Parts: sequence; structure tokens; C-alpha cells
Amino acid sequence: MNFSECDDFICLLGTNELENILFVIVTLFAGMLTAHMMHRETVVQKRLMREQYFSELKQWADETVSSLSEAVHLCDLDPNKCAEPSFFNRRHDLRVIFSALIDRGRWFFPNVEHVGIGQRSEEFIRANSLKS
Repeated sequence: MNFSECDDFICLLGTNELENILFVIVTLFAGMLTAHMMHRETVVQKRLMREQYFSELKQWADETVSSLSEAVHLCDLDPNKCAEPSFFNRRHDLRVIFSALIDRGRWFFPNVEHVGIGQRSEEFIRANSLKS
């Protein structure tokens, strides 16, 4: 190409080519901006989910500690000296609360170790064959 007559390469391009190049640049910029915004939104959503998880975990732990404290102090009482049915009712209520807290705690701490479950390892087979 001979650039002697024109100062710029842009002078050699027609308006269609300039429009296409400008369209591609704007599209690339918009795509990069959208990708950046989506990434930032994903990071924010992950942080919010983590904060909600730990908030609910803390609430569960607070309730568990309060119930444990009440149970410990209830154990200090002598059932033979407590003729009122409120002692036994409260003890039963605490058993129900602990059962529910244990079940709710399983949602926070699931068993995630699935590798090797249901498979026999060589050490296990050797150990059991030596026993028999």
C-alpha cells in the first residue's frame, strides 16, 4: 500500500469498513464490561451466601449452647427433691430440643467424604483374612 498520498491508514478505508471496525471495538468492550460485571456479581453473591451460612450457623450454635447450659444446670438439681412436674416436663422438652438441634446441625455439617465408601481397601481385606 502506498501511504504517500494519505497521512493515515484510515484514509484508505471506506465508511463501511470504519463502521464495522468501530462496531467490533464497541462489541468487544461491551462484552468485556459485561464479563467483568458478571464476575463481580458472582463474587458478591458468594460472599453473601457465605455470610448467610455463618449467620445461620452462629444462630444454631447460640441455641445449642443455651440449651446445653440449661441442661447442665438441670442436672445439678436432684429429681427426688423436685416433686413438681415442671422438672420432668423441662427435661423432656430439652430432649426434644436436643434432638431437633442435632438434626439441624447435620445440615450445617454434612458427611462429604464419599471417596472409598463402599469399597474394600487392600489393608481391610488383608486384616480380615488374617482374622479368619
